[in-house]
Amino acid sequence: MIFSSLVDVAGLSQNKLYVPHFTMKHNIEEYMRQIGLDIVAVAPAFYYQNWLRFFYARQMGDKFVIALPTDGGS
Repeated sequence: MIFSSLVDVAGLSQNKLYVPHFTMKHNIEEYMRQIGLDIVAVAPAFYYQNWLRFFYARQMGDKFVIALPTDGGS
């Protein structure tokens, strides 16, 4: 079985960040492994449709800006 999974944001951030759809998919993946299902978990890095809904270019003065959430060190 191929399962589309995501990272455990709550675990990685020590419960400082709440992104339930990421953490829930991770928990489902862990559960499937615990009960012995033979799975391949695929964690896509980014969905391209996010460019249309969340990260689209916004006009700021005479410029267009695309803002992405990062830790600031990247």
